[in-house]
This record gives sequence, structure tokens and C-alpha cells, in this order.
Amino acid sequence: METLSELLRARSTGMHDKPCIKTPDGSVALTYGELDRAASAFAARLQERACRAGDRVLLGLSNTPDFFVALFGCFRGGMIAVPVDANLAREELQALADHAQPAAIIAGDGTGSRFKDLRVGCEVLTLEDLQLPGEQATATSEKDLPGNPALLLYTSGTTGNPKGVLSSHATLLRKIESIRQSFGFDESYTSLCLLPTHFGHGLICNSLATFGYGGTLVITPPFNLDLLRELWSILNRNGVNTFSSVPTVVRLLLQYATRRDAGSVCPSLKFVTCASAPLRPEEIEAFQRQFNVPLLNCYGLTETCGWIACSPNSPERNLASVGRALDCEIRAFGSNGEPLKPGEKGELRVKGPGVMAGYYSHSDTPGPVAQDGWFATGDVGEVDESGAVFLHSRVKEIIIRAGKNVYPAEVDSVLLSHPDVVDACTVGLEDQLFGEAVAACVARREGSTLSEVALIDYVRGRLSSYKCPQRILFVERIPKTSRGKVNRSKLRSLFEG
Repeated sequence: METLSELLRARSTGMHDKPCIKTPDGSVALTYGELDRAASAFAARLQERACRAGDRVLLGLSNTPDFFVALFGCFRGGMIAVPVDANLAREELQALADHAQPAAIIAGDGTGSRFKDLRVGCEVLTLEDLQLPGEQATATSEKDLPGNPALLLYTSGTTGNPKGVLSSHATLLRKIESIRQSFGFDESYTSLCLLPTHFGHGLICNSLATFGYGGTLVITPPFNLDLLRELWSILNRNGVNTFSSVPTVVRLLLQYATRRDAGSVCPSLKFVTCASAPLRPEEIEAFQRQFNVPLLNCYGLTETCGWIACSPNSPERNLASVGRALDCEIRAFGSNGEPLKPGEKGELRVKGPGVMAGYYSHSDTPGPVAQDGWFATGDVGEVDESGAVFLHSRVKEIIIRAGKNVYPAEVDSVLLSHPDVVDACTVGLEDQLFGEAVAACVARREGSTLSEVALIDYVRGRLSSYKCPQRILFVERIPKTSRGKVNRSKLRSLFEG
């Protein structure tokens, strides 16, 4: 199995009638054989519409069984799948479409109008347009090599400078195999995905990994409070053995889930993984006490094709660690670029087969992002003598809210576009539930009566809700250092006053 298309074909041959994807109510949406046939039909329909191997196909139908038909249909036709969040603001979707330059856009139920409003030079298709699952059309055989790109994921839906990461078939297959080996998965496992399938965490580490070991995937809409109330029923109904989460999911479960006797929540559940941001040891302990199931920290980036560190499922593991390196090497480096000794704190860098060569660019060849094979993660941490990885802070000023990245410069740009704003700077503040809150210091034009509510509403109309500031503090001027740079520590202290 050298490509993801071949992986699906092998699963269809060996476990044709086994449930591949189930819905929350326990119904079988697709067997492995049905997914294989539907993927071939999807690829054939795209080829009829002049999509060819190497073309990019933008997928705007996350977290549905049909999403995986479209995904594997792209793989089957040698095309590059580009999953995106259909709920991004129009400006964000336009920026991604401009950058990816897709040969086709596949919209989900109710999202077609969002894509048809974009300025794109391709068709916007629905599943009905492609007659899925439909008749047994067969895709024309395309030369599909392991090193060919299969997936283009964006690190952020941004109106400024989208950063796309290409992953090849070989890279993805190696990653999901390393995840299988790390956790001891086999075809007996049923996994649940409640994370967005347009991000690497939910797509690669949760969903594709399940298909890699021949398990059954229960797919739900992206996590929300309605799902929270039904989660344990869904887990029990489907006999789920594992699912992955982000810290916000863990905190909401701890805050709102009905307390039950130890061991009675979901007997089939063997462990839960958590990534996108590290959990505090006391949160892990509280989760394990309440739900009687191990909670394992993991760590990864879009640029590394998902997880690069995983915690072992062992009671002796260090709860403060995000785990040990997964099929790669992780080291801390000093400010001068020198590798540090075990236990010394510095910027974490990773070297291994999953590290991308450069960000995707359709117009020119991107420059390397790794020096001597080492990719700089932007995170400050350490690696101890045993190989355990610890995260402490971030070199970059990225704000992580509910597991999603918020780029301050992007928020600043929207704030500054308001006619009454003369200066603005966005920072992250600690938030017990969501990890971080988005906050901004804003200097208004003289005489302006612009209010906090009005400015937040202005931003909400231009950015996704999770990127909008929860707090805005109006100041006479933005504090800066003697070198003219924004004094971010001073900014944060203003919110404490």
C-alpha cells in the first residue's frame, strides 16, 4: 500500500462488508466496500468535469460521511484534496481560494451559496451535481506515486497570507502507521471523531489513522454544546474505544458533564487523546478521576503532518509532558541556534519524515523552512533525559483559543480598517475554559465615541467568531518599547488593572 487510494482498496478487499463510517445514532453510513466504490464514482465524475491528476479540489463539507467519499475520490483520481472550513468569513474563503486556485469546489448541504459568491475560475459543485453515491462509474487510472501530494491543509484561514502545507501519500501513510504502532490500534477499535475534519488533528490523527488500522469511525458534527449533552450516549451506543479532543472539550466535559459513578460512563472507552494545546496535570487528573479513563497529551503541527509526540498509555507517564517523539527527533535549541542539553529550555525543533519542505505556493517555489533538516516549531520547551517533551510557552504570539490558532496581526488588520481606529494590538489572555481569550488594546481617533460592543460587532462581520476579541480596552496610545516595538507584556498588564 503505497498510496491512500491503495489503502482503501486493500481495506475493501480484505473487509468489504465491515462498517467503515457510522453516524452518531449507530447507523452504518458506509462499509469499506461502499466507500471504495463511491470514491471511484466521485473521481470519475470529477474527471468528466476536466479535473486531472495534480489539480486541487477544495472540499467544503467537513464532518460527514460524504466528506470522506470526496476525500478518497480525490485520492483515487490523483487530485489534491483541500479541506476548508465552510463557515469562515467570505474574505477568508476568498483568500484561500485565491491561493489554492482549485479546479473544482465541492460544497456541502447549505454551504453552496457561500462558495458561489466567491470570485473563482472553477465550478462550485454539490454532491447532487456529482450524483453520489449513484451509479458505478469508474475513474480513469492515473499515475499515482507515493511521493505525489495528496493533501493541502491551511494553518489558518487568513485574509492576509494563507499558509498551505502539502503532504504526500507516503508521508500520510507513514504518519498514520506510526500512530497505530504508538497506541497499539488494530481493526477491533472503534474511534469517534468530534473534531473538524478540515484540520490535521481531526483529519489525519483521528480519522485517517482509523482507516489505516482498519477500524470503524463514528463521525459527528464538530464539537458543540449540543453534542456535549449527547456525547456519553453516543460513545456507549457505538461501543467507542477512543476519541481525540482539545483542551476546551476536556474542560467543558469537566464543567458540565453529569457526574456518574466511576467506571459507569463508557465501559468500552480505553483512552482519550488531547492535542492542539497542552493540558495542565491537574486537569488530566480531574478528567481521569471523573470518567475513569486515561487522558493522554499529544503534540503536533500542520507543518509536521500531525502529531510528533505522544504520551504512552501508562500510569507512570509524566502528566506535565506532551509525550515522547513519534517517528522523529525533537530537540531544544538556544537563541544562537545551538542544540541544548536535556532539560534546558529553548525553542523546540523537529527533524523527521513528516516535516514539510516548504509552504505551498502556486506561483513560485517556496524557500526551505527547515535548517539542516530541523523545523522550528515556534514553541519554547525542553526535552529531558528520558526523551519526554515539555511545552512552556510560544515564541510566536499566536493565540490558541479552543484549539484553533488566532493570528494577532490578522485581527489587528481588521481593527485598523475601522475609520475610528488609529492603532491596535491584539494579545492573548489566560482563559480557564478556552485556553486563551482574544483581547485588543485600541487607540481611537480623537473625539470618537466608538464603543467596545460596536467595534466587536464590526470585527465579527469580517472574521470568524473565534478570532473576534472578547475584550477591547481603549487606550490613549499603544505602549511600546524604546526600540519602537509593541510592549506586549505591558499590554497584558493593562487588562489586569
